[in-house]
Amino acid sequence: MKKTYRYLAGIAVALAAAACVTLVNFNHPDSAPVNSEVTVSMDVTVENTGNGAAASNVVVAMLAPVSWNIAETAEITFSSDDMPGGPWTNQTMRLAVDADVDMNGASIASVIEGFGTRGNYEPVEWVVFVSEKQHSLPDGSSFSGTVNIKFKTGSENIRTNLSYFVGETYCSNYTDNGLDTYVIQDKVFETTGGSNDLIDYTVAKYTYVTPDMFTWEDIVAFNYDVNVEINGEPSSLKDADAVYFIGTAYYGDQTVTVDEISEKTLMLKEDNLWKKYMYPHEYFNIPAGTKIDKIEFHLTNADKSISLANPDGSEISWAETYTGE
Repeated sequence: MKKTYRYLAGIAVALAAAACVTLVNFNHPDSAPVNSEVTVSMDVTVENTGNGAAASNVVVAMLAPVSWNIAETAEITFSSDDMPGGPWTNQTMRLAVDADVDMNGASIASVIEGFGTRGNYEPVEWVVFVSEKQHSLPDGSSFSGTVNIKFKTGSENIRTNLSYFVGETYCSNYTDNGLDTYVIQDKVFETTGGSNDLIDYTVAKYTYVTPDMFTWEDIVAFNYDVNVEINGEPSSLKDADAVYFIGTAYYGDQTVTVDEISEKTLMLKEDNLWKKYMYPHEYFNIPAGTKIDKIEFHLTNADKSISLANPDGSEISWAETYTGE
């Protein structure tokens, strides 16, 4: 897949409640170049308000674009000068496994996935890390610590809503509405300097291609969601009885346009979605194996009195998202 500094520092926040984990400072850049390393830090306090002195692990999770491959590229450590049992200095955080469970015996990784995509409309994933070491915190006591995160951006210009979770296995009763037992911090973040037009993960898309990763050698579906507003207004074809796909394929120095009102261009209605399934080479009569650079299109109704493209009137453009290389 084409893996497509100003710092917000020292902000005192109180995003958690009285129990367990409270966020004190959050240091995060607003943007970074593509293919670069980003450093994030979170200062937290942890308090045991009555769960007993059971052994506990620190839990840190990050929500980021799937294409960034956070599980393999991120480095996360936890440090504390007043940790019970002795200071922790850059204690390594490992990837969570099924055996890492919350107080109810549920997989922590699975439960954190339940926090959803946090306002992202393109493929993102939660990646969960757990401290290698454990500690035991007596009732009524507390400690402070710092989470340091390093990750690498992908190669595309992306605006996304990153999310960070910090919790504890002994007090993070995630599956019992324990919303006072951890913190989640969101951050709108943008990568710059790539060759592509900005992909905005934070805006609902009224047109998109499925599957998420594809080549023009695959069968793909162009989707139109009638319920997504455009600039705060219902989309122009929301109430159309029929919607047609008018497209142009670009390859080499040539183009092929299919511009007709027919069964070939008619989209299928599935609930709130209009879909056009196609094998692009066949649809545009381009020899198999020929590299298609991109496909541009707009949608129209039966008499072509209504046309739906980009808000600025330009054709909607898509390029393949996986080369197979």
